[in-house]
Amino acid sequence: MRNATLANRIFFTLIANGILTVALIFIVAVWMVHFVNTLAREAAVDTVENVLQTEINAISKSTVDYAYWDLPYDLIKSGNDGELYANFGSGAADSSTFDFIYVLDGDGTPLYAYHSDIYVSDLGLIDDQVASTFYNTLSATPLEPYEAVTGYSYDNGTMAAVASARIRPDEIGDKTKADFPIMIAGHWLHAARLDMLAGPMMLDQLVLGPPDSDVSASRSKVYLTDIDSAPVGLLHWEPARPGNIVFVAALPIILALSLLSFGAAVFSGRAASVQTKALLDQQQIARTDPLTGLYNRTGLEHIATSSRIIQSITNGQLAVLYLDLNNFKDINDSAGHQAGDRALQLFTKRVGEAIREDDVFARVGGDEFIIVLVDEDPDKIAKVIAKRIQSLSNQPFRTGDKTYRISASVGVAIAAGGQSWNTIQRNADRAMYAAKYASTQKKDPKYSEADRRQRQVTEPAEI
Repeated sequence: MRNATLANRIFFTLIANGILTVALIFIVAVWMVHFVNTLAREAAVDTVENVLQTEINAISKSTVDYAYWDLPYDLIKSGNDGELYANFGSGAADSSTFDFIYVLDGDGTPLYAYHSDIYVSDLGLIDDQVASTFYNTLSATPLEPYEAVTGYSYDNGTMAAVASARIRPDEIGDKTKADFPIMIAGHWLHAARLDMLAGPMMLDQLVLGPPDSDVSASRSKVYLTDIDSAPVGLLHWEPARPGNIVFVAALPIILALSLLSFGAAVFSGRAASVQTKALLDQQQIARTDPLTGLYNRTGLEHIATSSRIIQSITNGQLAVLYLDLNNFKDINDSAGHQAGDRALQLFTKRVGEAIREDDVFARVGGDEFIIVLVDEDPDKIAKVIAKRIQSLSNQPFRTGDKTYRISASVGVAIAAGGQSWNTIQRNADRAMYAAKYASTQKKDPKYSEADRRQRQVTEPAEI
C-alpha cells in the first residue's frame, strides 16, 4: 500500500509539473502579447508626440520666415493693406502654410486678421484667447536673440498649434519692443487635420478634448501643453494591438506545444510510477519473509539504520525482544513442514496482536523472531509486551488429530547510550538462550557452561 502511495505521489507530481508547464507556456504567451502591445503603444505615443512637435516646429519656422523680414514691417508701418495681403496675409488665405495670421501692434492692439479662404483682413476673426496669451508671453521676451514662442491653445472647443514672433527688419537701430508689431499664426487642430496627421501613423481616429476628459484607461493619450507647459488639451486614440494578432496566429502552435508538454508529463508520470512501484515492490520482497509477511533479516537491518532507531538507541529508549520457538522441531518432525509453516503463521498472527502498530516485528531465522520497541520507558513496555505474547501465543492449536502448543523463549536487551545495534541484538540473543536454558532446567547440549554464563546478560523471561 505504501509503495502504491509513493508511486501515485510521483505520478501526480509529474502531472502537476505538466500542468504547471502548460500554465507557464500560456503565461509567457500572454506576457509576450502584453509586451508587444506595450511596445506598440509606446511607439505610437512617441510617434504622435514627434508628429505634434514637428507640427509646432514647422509653424515656428514659417512664422519666423514671415516675421523676420523687412517688407512686412515696412508695409504695416506705411499702411499698405493691399501689398501686405499679397505678400503676407495670403500665407493664410491662399496657402496651407497657416490657417490664420493675426497682426497686433506693439501695445497689443489688433491690426490685421487673415484666415483660410477669406481674402481680406477681418478683425472679427481674431480669437481673443489665443491673441492675448501669445502677445503677453512674447512681450516679455527680449529683442535679441530673435526667437518665436510656441504652444497649443484651447478655447471654445477648438485647439490650435500656435507660434508668435515680432515683425521686424534686420536692423532695429534704437527701437524698443513696443515699436515692433507682433505676428501670431498657426493651424487649427480640427478633425480633418487630425485625420491627416493620423493617416501616416496608421492610428485609429484621433480624438481631441480638454485635459480633464474622461478617457478609458485602455486608450493611448498625449497631453498638449501651452506656452507655459500647462496641459490645455488631451489627444487620445484606441491603440493598435499587434500582440493580439501574433497570439491568434501562434495559438495553434501554443496549443500543440501545451498538449505535447502535458502528454509528455502524463507519459513520464506513468512510466516513473510503474518503475518506482516495481522497484519498491522488489525492495519490499527482498526485505520481507514470504511465509509470514514480516520483515526478514535484510529488512530489519535496513530499519536499524533509520534515524528513528539510531536516535532511540542514543536516548536509551529502545528495547529488543529476541524470540525463539520451543519444540518447533517436534511439530515439523511429527506433523510435517506444512504444519510447521502453519504454526509459524499462527504464532506470527498472535504476536502481531500483542504488539503495538509501530513496533517492528521481524523473522530472522527458521523459528527465531525479533521485536523492536521504541518507548520512553523501554524496560516497562518490554515486560508489558512479553505478557501479551505469553497470553496470546501459548494457546493450543490442532493440526490433524494432534494438538500442539506454541511457546517461545524471549531474551530482552535494553539500549544504553553508546551501544551499537549489533551489540544490542547480540545481547538479546544471549538473553534468549539463557531464558531457554533456564526453562528446561538443564544444559543446552550445544553450549558449554562458560557459553551459557556469557549469554545470560539480562534477566531471562520464559513465555
